[in-house]
Amino acid sequence: MVNGARVDAARLNAILYEGRGAEVLEQLAVLEAARQRAAAIGIQVNPADIESERRLSLQRLQGSLQDVSGPKTSPDAEAALLETVLAQRKISRREFELFVERNAYLRRIAMPGVVVSEADLEAEFRLRYGERVHVRHIQLATPAQVERAQSDLRAGLAFAEAALRHSANTASAAEGGRLDPFTADDPRVPEGFRRAAFALSPGEASAPVRVGRWLHIIRVDRREPAMDVSMAAVRAELETAVRQRLAEDAMQDLFNELLDSVDVEVIEPTLRRAWEDRRGRQSGGAPAAGDTPWSDQP
Repeated sequence: MVNGARVDAARLNAILYEGRGAEVLEQLAVLEAARQRAAAIGIQVNPADIESERRLSLQRLQGSLQDVSGPKTSPDAEAALLETVLAQRKISRREFELFVERNAYLRRIAMPGVVVSEADLEAEFRLRYGERVHVRHIQLATPAQVERAQSDLRAGLAFAEAALRHSANTASAAEGGRLDPFTADDPRVPEGFRRAAFALSPGEASAPVRVGRWLHIIRVDRREPAMDVSMAAVRAELETAVRQRLAEDAMQDLFNELLDSVDVEVIEPTLRRAWEDRRGRQSGGAPAAGDTPWSDQP
């Protein structure tokens, strides 16, 4: 009732179904499919598994807000952190608990298939402790744009200013084209980009480097030598990190498999339309918006 006037619950539900219903239903569907898969193969997920997953989620959220929130160790501080992040992302506590339970099932099913090889450990060691380059880049769409940027650089414009003026990547342009440092083996950075960067000396800029449909002018600010650490000294740390990353990949694959195979019949008309629209968009192969300098999005 609003000032004595009735607002029908069906109207509210229709708005909620249309806005978030299909997204939440997707999580519920995968959770139910994961429960069924776990039961079929004799895997039990107990409260300790769910609590462990909740702790892991909290640790990640804590890490994502560490710079602005400071250390968080007490239960009250962790609860406050969680509420802050959920409010920022417009996610309810119940949705978070659904996410935690879903991941607990996915992890228990996926983990037995996770195998960490010596090559995995060596790659992780190089990623964490190998030589790094600190670079700036200017991301451009056409040769004509490249020529304009290079013309400004030849005329003496600072690289950071040229990035701000010309780069299509607004996020890095705002930082003068600066990217996070990376190693020669960093899988998050395309091989061609890495190879071009490591071929440069500090202060040197590259010829245009094509990555996907984009062209990049790369400049190395400095090279950071490999850290003086033996692999044996950090082996346990490396194995934990690799196992966790491989588990996350396996969990994502399992999520996709379960979602593609689950049979969902939606009775409520508004929610059914939202569900069919979401599934249609996902099965259409539309690329997700990129958030890296080498994606197809600026």
